[in-house]
Formats: sequence, C-alpha cells, structure tokens
Amino acid sequence: YANEVGEAFRIQVHVNWVRFSYVVASGYVAADTAHKTQLEYQASGNRWNSRVAFACLDSLVWQSLASVIVPGLTINRICWAANLTINKLIRMRTLTTVGPLTTRWLVTGIGLGSIPFIVGPIDRTVHSAMDGSLRRFAPKTEQPTSTKGED
Repeated sequence: YANEVGEAFRIQVHVNWVRFSYVVASGYVAADTAHKTQLEYQASGNRWNSRVAFACLDSLVWQSLASVIVPGLTINRICWAANLTINKLIRMRTLTTVGPLTTRWLVTGIGLGSIPFIVGPIDRTVHSAMDGSLRRFAPKTEQPTSTKGED
C-alpha cells in the first residue's frame, strides 16, 4: 500500500516522496514476482520452462496492475476529486471555516480512508481482466498418465 499512501499524501509532501512510494511499491512487485517464479521453478524440477516463464509474467503483470498502477491512479483521482469538491464548497461559501491546511488534511484523510474500500474491487477486476486475456494463453499443465485399471 506504499504508493496508495504516497498518493494520499501528495497534497502534503514534495512530489519526490510520492515517487519514492512508487519505488517501494515496485520493489514489492519485483520481490513477489521473484518469489512466485522461484516457487514454479522448484515445482518444475529446477528447470526453466514455459510454465516458469508464464508464472513470472503473470505475477509481474498482476502485481503491477493490482498493487501499483490501478490503486495509485484510483487514490490519485479520489484525492483530486475531494480537493476539487472542498475548494468548490469554499468558493460557494458552504464551507467558511476551512483553510488550506485543513483542506490538505481532509484530502489526505479521504485518500487514506478510501484505501480499504478499493482493494477488493481492484483485485477482483484485475483477476477478471487477466483471466479473460493473458491467462488464456497459459501453458497447459501436463496431466500424469492414468494408471486406473492397470493392476
């Protein structure tokens, strides 16, 4: 959730801190991809094959989308909309006691507060999109030859 937190704090901090949050999130993607690839490599008898390559690609794409790209964009737009709405309410004099500092903290709070609500829907959407696209090209698993009735 590093980049989501970074996006929520974008209005508060220098953009380099937000960029750093993406570096941290991308490090997680790389580590998870390496882990999933290693597990498939071991399951394949320590041989590099199409299943290992696909596990690597699948993990890299899924984690990039579900952990970095879509959540970061979502929180960014939620915070943008919150800031726009708060400033519009201030201009309309509906909110009269809200200053710039309070506005920034409201936007950050809305961004942070939305994180738990976006995770599940994003994960499900990315799974569905991957199942209907990339995962359709997954290598078939080899089925062992049946020995049923050969006693």
